[in-house]
Amino acid sequence: MCLSLAALAATCAWIWQLVQHGDTKLLVAALPALLACAGAASVRWIGPAQLRWDGQLWHLVEDARRSAAACSGSLAAVFDGGGWMLLRLRHEGGAGLRGTWLALSRSDMPAHWHALRCAVYSPRPAPAGPSAQASADPPA
Repeated sequence: MCLSLAALAATCAWIWQLVQHGDTKLLVAALPALLACAGAASVRWIGPAQLRWDGQLWHLVEDARRSAAACSGSLAAVFDGGGWMLLRLRHEGGAGLRGTWLALSRSDMPAHWHALRCAVYSPRPAPAGPSAQASADPPA
């Protein structure tokens, strides 16, 4: 987090110097750098956490001593590099529009890597309830 804020401050200082010296040609390169640094600084960094599947939802527990999940929702693989994965946990009920991004690697959890990949790619169970039990071809 501190490194992201330092990069944001350095980029702002660079843009300020470009404006002061009237060098507007480099502003084309500076503005995307500013946006990238601002995006990195806005990311909520979490420490070691536990990812759990209860059969319906994924739960991310940041502190293993707490029983309540910090956030729950659906998990999707955004990128799979074989030895590492970028996952997005979309929060249940739309809380936190950005969701939580998780970058996981085989070296982080060698004993559980295969089971995690199987769980991420397994089909989800159909939701229970009256709408799930309704006929696909209702009477006219």
